[in-house]
Parts: sequence; C-alpha cells; structure tokens
Amino acid sequence: MRKEDGKDFQEIEDTPELHTEIDKIAKKATQNAYKNAKSAGLAVTYGEGDLIIKELPDGKLAIVETKKLSPRRKVEKGSRGKL
Repeated sequence: MRKEDGKDFQEIEDTPELHTEIDKIAKKATQNAYKNAKSAGLAVTYGEGDLIIKELPDGKLAIVETKKLSPRRKVEKGSRGKL
C-alpha cells in the first residue's frame, strides 16, 4: 500500500490512535486535486450546504443543482469499509 509520512495506510487504518491521520490524508488529497484541476484550467464541482456548485476556470460560480443532501452515515470506530 502507498505510504504517507512513512506509515503504511493499513497501519493507520488498524491503529485507532492514528484514525485522525486518515482525515488529514483525505483533506490533503482533496486540496491537491482542487489545485491540480484549477491549474489545468478545469472546472471544479463541489457541494456546499444544499447546493451543487461548479467553479469555472475563470472563477465564476454556477449553481448546478439545489438538493437536500443526505446526512453522513454513522461509521463505527474500527469498522472496515470498501472504497
């Protein structure tokens, strides 16, 4: 598996004390994807509140859809899921 900061992701997933690192890795990946898309001149689509927003390469925002987003599902600490 890919290592982030010298730790194997499986180690992070299996060690409850390291679960906050999963959030850090996901946040960093999301930020990098956003920056890469913007620097490539691509539009970026994301959710904010009840809105689905497309940020165009010129910085303009377009509301794609207004939708009541379902709440996040509760995940038990230590449970495993599939991506």
